[in-house]
Amino acid sequence: MKRDKQVLRDKTNIIVDNLLPENKAYFDEIRDYMILKSFFKDEKAILEQIYSMVSDFKMAEVDGLTAVDFFGTDPKDMADQLLKNAPKVPLREMTITYFSAVATLYAIGTFLLFANTGQFQLEFILFLASCTNALLLCWLVFGLLPSVLFKPKASKMIIGLIVLTIIILFNIIFNLPAMIGDKAIYLKFPEMFDWLFVIVTSLATIVFSVKVKVFRTFALPIFAFLLIGIIKKLLVMNLVSGDLWTVWLPIGLLCAAMILFYLQIYQSTKEST
Repeated sequence: MKRDKQVLRDKTNIIVDNLLPENKAYFDEIRDYMILKSFFKDEKAILEQIYSMVSDFKMAEVDGLTAVDFFGTDPKDMADQLLKNAPKVPLREMTITYFSAVATLYAIGTFLLFANTGQFQLEFILFLASCTNALLLCWLVFGLLPSVLFKPKASKMIIGLIVLTIIILFNIIFNLPAMIGDKAIYLKFPEMFDWLFVIVTSLATIVFSVKVKVFRTFALPIFAFLLIGIIKKLLVMNLVSGDLWTVWLPIGLLCAAMILFYLQIYQSTKEST
């Protein structure tokens, strides 16, 4: 199924890239809108519809028609009608998507907690916040964002506010344990689980990095958090000391990982465009 979807994306991209610039920009907006609005719809059916649309338009473009001539002056209404008739995504798949977002947010918070304390522990309020923020993020990205794509005057400001809100939500997750202080509800484990967490996470990161290309982007930040957590643990055990271990190594590891992380994202974005 995933391979079929990727084949459709690749075939669509080949045609879109060969459209005239003004037609490409017009169709890109329709495609982005339909993909973002398809959270509750069958993704494969939407991708097939998009491929069919761009294939038909490519032939029309040869005859001299523009995207406006072919799709009309109200592409949003046309896209909404197509989405309305598209098959709905199964509840099971939608649930998996939601809890994948929850797991991702909670994992990030847990990594940061380990980096700050050197202990593997689970925090209950952090989990509740991850559940709530996952809902908000889904609404912002798949509900609110598509509605501003066809509003050029207000879209830039609203998109900026949406991005800012997403950043704030992520920061709440990242800093929640420190923000709630003594009110935090921790599930703590014996010390051996700290090392087990490091070993299992490291092996899983290596395996996923080999098998899933997209995951490689996140490997360096994960290893950085693990190493910072190990340093913190060694400091607590009084095995190391000094500014090198307390300040410079953690900052250096984090900065290097984040710089490389953003460079990889930039490179991936550049290759995709």
